[in-house]
Amino acid sequence: MTPALRRIGRFLLPLAISMVLMLAIWYLFLAVFPQVGPRVGKSPQDVWNYLFTGPASGTARSNLIDNLQITLRDAGVGFAAGMLAALAVAAVFVVFRSIEQTFLPVAMLLRSVPLVALTPIIVLIFGRGVVGVAVLAGIVVFFPALVMIMVGLRAAPRQSQELVEAYGGSRWTALRLVAIPAALPSVFAAARISKPPVR
Repeated sequence: MTPALRRIGRFLLPLAISMVLMLAIWYLFLAVFPQVGPRVGKSPQDVWNYLFTGPASGTARSNLIDNLQITLRDAGVGFAAGMLAALAVAAVFVVFRSIEQTFLPVAMLLRSVPLVALTPIIVLIFGRGVVGVAVLAGIVVFFPALVMIMVGLRAAPRQSQELVEAYGGSRWTALRLVAIPAALPSVFAAARISKPPVR
């Protein structure tokens, strides 16, 4: 077997095992809990018929794709807005420690408020359209990203920042030339863990 086929097999084998296990658990759950009625507890065969072989499968697929596009758009806008806001606020907090000491406790307090409790207020302010959904997704992304990006910015080499300052650069210049490039792994890690959930 060639190395390329071996790599493909190493990727596909766990995927196939996961799919088989997922289907087995699905069937087992429906068998163990018969009180879950057919309106709620659809089997994999029912889902396949609904999407591919049923009389209205074309309409079902079209509706599913349309709703998926709406979800991806809203989640994408919220993700981008949350990450940009987290990066900007983290930069301000790192440069101005007094602002961080003033507002970071407030941010952490707001983070402890359940999103379910904030949702009616956000809907009243921003409506139920793209902006409201984007604000909700941005809130989900913002707080974990803020903390991780701040840690990454603070981990920048101090000697490099002092070198920039010795040549007359401001704290913002040191942040732009040293801290932000050094924090890129933290930014990407924050992006990975902060993805908004698909609704």
